[in-house]
Amino acid sequence: GYESVDDFFGQNVSMLCGAEHAHQHDQYLQHYLDTGIAKIMGKKRRVMAARKDKSEFPIELGIVELPSSSSSSSSSSSHQSSHHERFFSAFIRDLTLQEHQQAQVLEQVELTQGLVNASFDPIVQIDQRGIIQLANEATMNLFGYDRDEIIGSNISILCGGEHGAHHDEYLQRYLKTGKTSIIGRKRPTTARRKDGAEFPIELGVQQVQRENGELVFCGFIRDLTSQTKLKESLQRQGKLIQNQFFVGATSSEDSSETGSTASAGGGRPRRPRQQRHANTAPS
Repeated sequence: GYESVDDFFGQNVSMLCGAEHAHQHDQYLQHYLDTGIAKIMGKKRRVMAARKDKSEFPIELGIVELPSSSSSSSSSSSHQSSHHERFFSAFIRDLTLQEHQQAQVLEQVELTQGLVNASFDPIVQIDQRGIIQLANEATMNLFGYDRDEIIGSNISILCGGEHGAHHDEYLQRYLKTGKTSIIGRKRPTTARRKDGAEFPIELGVQQVQRENGELVFCGFIRDLTSQTKLKESLQRQGKLIQNQFFVGATSSEDSSETGSTASAGGGRPRRPRQQRHANTAPS
């Protein structure tokens, strides 16, 4: 924010330092001159710089000491070499735009993670090796793992039945052939909790390609335990009702047939009643 380079000449470099380092800069420099211990010399580091208007901004700062003619001359006396002027060069790169972009990316990542964690259903992301890179809170709750136990582990720890042992094989076959029967679809399968208990789930898998061409796979999981129990309960009730209906119907039919047989031929026939006629002849 200065008008010309003339504004810098003859001024202490602390005018360009952020408030945290400005008042200590001369102390740092003198400590290096006295001891030769270089904490920042020849290295790059992030510090805050100050503009003319005192606003601060992040920079990457690299400092090197320049060789001098007196130090390179072998004929110089020790007294001269100990008191010769020493010069330093600083290389500055403004990090304002870079850190702004990084902050935007981080904000987007945090927002995405927040949305993923807000999901009631488990969501898991794996890389091309089957390593879990992301898992939301619903995943931890359903499978019984802590985050540090599940992140970095192979997805096979969540697979039930025989799928766990063959998952890497399935994944590598897809990466080589591009043929799959599960990408972009939902299917019922079995999952396994940390305690080894298996339970039914509905699994949907989608793939996402990153800018570097690498594929990641997102699994969307829905616990089917309640639905499966309800279905089994309805099936049991249906069978019970069906059995009671057919048993009752069979018993009624048997009773009806027995009653009909008895009415038709099981009773004793009555003899016809004779009618008496009055004597009307004259005596």
